[in-house]
Amino acid sequence: MHASIQLSFFLAGCLAAGAFAQEDPSREMVRQREDLRALREKLGQFSNDVRAAQEDASSVKGDIARLKTENESLKKEIVRLDGWIQKLDTAREQDRKAIVEEVSKEVATLRKSASAGSPKAAPASRASKPVSEDAYEHVVRKGEYLAAIAEAYGVTVAQIKKTNQLKSNELKTGQRLLIPIKEASAASKPSLDAGKKAKK
Repeated sequence: MHASIQLSFFLAGCLAAGAFAQEDPSREMVRQREDLRALREKLGQFSNDVRAAQEDASSVKGDIARLKTENESLKKEIVRLDGWIQKLDTAREQDRKAIVEEVSKEVATLRKSASAGSPKAAPASRASKPVSEDAYEHVVRKGEYLAAIAEAYGVTVAQIKKTNQLKSNELKTGQRLLIPIKEASAASKPSLDAGKKAKK
């Protein structure tokens, strides 16, 4: 009797152990399935990240290609501008040289004219006597200018210009000028008249 009871307990324990053994594999499978699902989710997220990175890389490559094209265009534009600037510099230098040469010629001409006109005009050599009561006639010689003529006759440039109705100081060789006689000579007449009246 006692042995049969022990056997019953033994069988019951074996059945319980078999039940537990059946329950453990099922729980393990559930856990493995959950882990597999989590891994699949992570793999899907990773795949999405990879695709996004590939798209970004493709966009960056496109930007790089565009920048390279723009850089080439800029290089060509810079080369064109450099050539244009060099042409402008060359033209400006040529203009500067031409201006300097022209100014140098003008200065040389003016110096030559000034040196040629330095001798003063002598009224006695051109007009030994007045052509009228109040004027000499002077024929302009080569290199003469108004200031020298006015100084030689003892009058001002303004008086000569006014008498001859000249608008500028330019003179031509052979040009005839009326030179006003000094007012001093005219002023001496009243003194002579006053002397005559005193004698009377």
